[in-house]
Amino acid sequence: LAQQVVSDPRLDPWLVLELLGHLIDKSLVIADGAPEPRYHLLETTRAFALEQLAAAGETEAMLRRHAQAVRSLMATLDADRGHVLPAEHGGHGSAMHELGNLRAALDWASSAAGERTLAYDLLGKSWTVLMVNGQTRECVQRMRQLWPPPADLPAQIEAGFCLAFARLNKDAGRTEHRQAAR
Repeated sequence: LAQQVVSDPRLDPWLVLELLGHLIDKSLVIADGAPEPRYHLLETTRAFALEQLAAAGETEAMLRRHAQAVRSLMATLDADRGHVLPAEHGGHGSAMHELGNLRAALDWASSAAGERTLAYDLLGKSWTVLMVNGQTRECVQRMRQLWPPPADLPAQIEAGFCLAFARLNKDAGRTEHRQAAR
């Protein structure tokens, strides 16, 4: 995910990993975890990096790439439900670690500065991650905020969003859920 977010047409994805290694060596980035490490910036480093990103006018582009990378990850996880399910239910549970990234991507995509189409697509692909992690109410609330889908939403994204919204139907009397199912 870090590699996808940071690389762009000017920066080779493999160079990103090499540079990430240098930052880890200098203790500016912390790598936690075994087979798939999680990367964290120290708070002071994070604040400085955000300032530099804003000064360069790259904040929106970085937020967009982050949301797109999370969407790609959610599509992969949705296709392989074993990563969504926690270990106690026979899965790997790796999706559980992505809730913070997912929320940040959804917050940006749903904002006035974000891309609403990306928000619909993210929710259509991530509902299982949110549901399995006990966040069904949050997912339904986010979907309600985007309901009804706009007329110009691509059909495949609209179908994924509506199918997810209908599947989360815990209260059969909700008009939005019935409309989504139709």
